[in-house]
Amino acid sequence: MENTIRVDSEVLADTEWCGCGRSTASYGANRWWGVRSVASTRRHVRALPERGAFDIRFPRVDGYTQAVRNRVAVNWKTIPELVVDPAEIPPHVYMAGVMPNVAGKVKALSPQQVRELALQPYLSQRTLQQQVFTTASALTRRYIEEWQATVPAHVLFPQIVRIVQRYLDTKVRIIGDPKDVRTALLSPYYGLLIERILQHLMPHDSGGETPEVPRFESRRDAGSTALVSFWTGRDVRDTVKSHFNYLVADTRRWEQQAGQYLDGSPYVAAWVKNAGLGFGIPYEHDGMRHEYLPDFLVRLVGDAERYVIVETKGYDPVADVKAAAAERWVRAVNADGTWGQWAHRVVYQPADSPHFLRELAAIAPVAVPSQAMRGRFAG
Repeated sequence: MENTIRVDSEVLADTEWCGCGRSTASYGANRWWGVRSVASTRRHVRALPERGAFDIRFPRVDGYTQAVRNRVAVNWKTIPELVVDPAEIPPHVYMAGVMPNVAGKVKALSPQQVRELALQPYLSQRTLQQQVFTTASALTRRYIEEWQATVPAHVLFPQIVRIVQRYLDTKVRIIGDPKDVRTALLSPYYGLLIERILQHLMPHDSGGETPEVPRFESRRDAGSTALVSFWTGRDVRDTVKSHFNYLVADTRRWEQQAGQYLDGSPYVAAWVKNAGLGFGIPYEHDGMRHEYLPDFLVRLVGDAERYVIVETKGYDPVADVKAAAAERWVRAVNADGTWGQWAHRVVYQPADSPHFLRELAAIAPVAVPSQAMRGRFAG
C-alpha cells in the first residue's frame, strides 16, 4: 500500500512514525517494510481578509507606571487572599556555618556550632505590631525603589502600616493550628504577602493622584487578529463573528459552547479565541514573572470601542491571582484612554455568557472611574 503525505490549503495530513523510529512516509519506490499510513488532520488557522470588520486590536502591556505624590490605596475587592497552613512552617530549624567542599557539596563547618531555633520562642519575642512595622518598612523601601516614587518615606510608611494590618485582618486565612496570624509573616508566606500587597498598591485616585497607567512593549507593535496564521492539530470549530476562520479549543466542551454563545449573541460585534494571538497579561507570583493568557477577547456592539476579556474557568489554584492581574490591566488601560473601554469577566458555566454580555452592553461607556469604584480604593 502506498504511503503518502497530502497537503492542501486547509488540511495537512501527516503520516505516523513506526515503532522503530522510522517515518511511515514513502517517496517513490523507497518504502519501509511493514508500516501503514495513518493521517492526522491539521488545520490552517488564519485571519480571513473578507472578515476585516471583525478585526480586534489590543495593546501589549509590559508593566505599569505610577507617579504617586502623597497617597496610595489598595482595591480590597480584587487583592487575592493568602491561605496559610502552619504545617508548612517547621517548628524547629537548625543553623550552622557552611562551606562547599572540593566536590561542591555543602557541609557544616563544625557540628558543635549547630544552633537550634524553635518557632514558639521566636514568636514569643515578637509582637504582632513589631512584625507589622517590619513588614511595612520593607514594603515602603521596595515601593520607593521599584517605582522611583517621589513620595517621602515618612508619608508613605503610615499608610502602608494600615494596609498591612488590614490585609492581615481581612485577607489572611489560616487553615490549620495554631491560628496565629503572625505565621503569615514567616517564610514561606512572608514573601507572598509582600508580593501581593506590593503588586496591588496604586495611586489613591480620590485623593487627587494620577492613576496608574500601562507601560507598553517597545519591541513589538500593538496586537491584532489580522497578524495571525498558524497550523494546529487540536479540535477546531467554524466561526461566524470572528476574524479567525476557526476556534481552536483547549477543552472538550466549554470553549466550544462559549464560542457558540458569542457567535449568536446580539451584544457581540466580534470575538476571537486567544490562540496564537499573543495577548497576555503580566503578573508576578511566588517571586517569578508570569503571563496570564485569557480565553477570549470580545468587542461589544455600539459606537464606542468596548471590549471584554473572557475567561472560561475550571479549577485553577492561582485563579484569584490571575483575576487580580486582569483587573489591574483593565484599570490601567482604561485610565490610558487610547484603547477604548475594557472589562474582565470569569465564566464558570458557558450558559452564563449571555447574562454578563447583556449586563455589560447595558452599561453606558465612561471616561473616568465612577464614585462607587473610587470608594473601593480606600487605603
